[in-house]
Amino acid sequence: MHLTLTAGSAYVLVAAFLVALKLWAFSEIGALSIAASPAESALDLMMSLAAAAAIIYAARPPDEDHAFGHTSIEDLVARLQSIFILISAGVIGWAAIGRLLTPVPDQLEAEGWGLLVMGVSVAVTIGLVWWQGRVARRTGSKVVAADRLHYLGDLLPNISAGLHRAILAAYPRADVIIQKDVHGD
Repeated sequence: MHLTLTAGSAYVLVAAFLVALKLWAFSEIGALSIAASPAESALDLMMSLAAAAAIIYAARPPDEDHAFGHTSIEDLVARLQSIFILISAGVIGWAAIGRLLTPVPDQLEAEGWGLLVMGVSVAVTIGLVWWQGRVARRTGSKVVAADRLHYLGDLLPNISAGLHRAILAAYPRADVIIQKDVHGD
């Protein structure tokens, strides 16, 4: 149970760190590719808090109402996280389609900071996913496994935002060129 509690603490701390880091980055950079990231990380923090609470509750010993223990809460929270991931994927997909159809490019500033923030986000998330994988395999915790999938899903938007920042840092007009190609202008 101690190992599962360390995973729960790790993902709450990582989520809180990423929220603070991305809010700072958005305030400094102002790019839309980073704007969605703190909001998404704040939702991650809420899901991580729910998962950590489930781990703590599941650690309670059996009692007269729960003869086999309290571990079924992990199943419930894992299912809720799965539903949340599906909804998030739909919202991100919808926003991406809307973004592709909008002819107005981002206002860009401070590319170096954007690259650094997204690089740190990806590195920290990879470390967290690695740790969650170890804990999930050793403990069989469904909530840790579900939260791992959640953070694996977060890697793609963070990597794509980082790539976007890198391309625009190297080729500032790339956004306009891409926009023209997409819209046939």
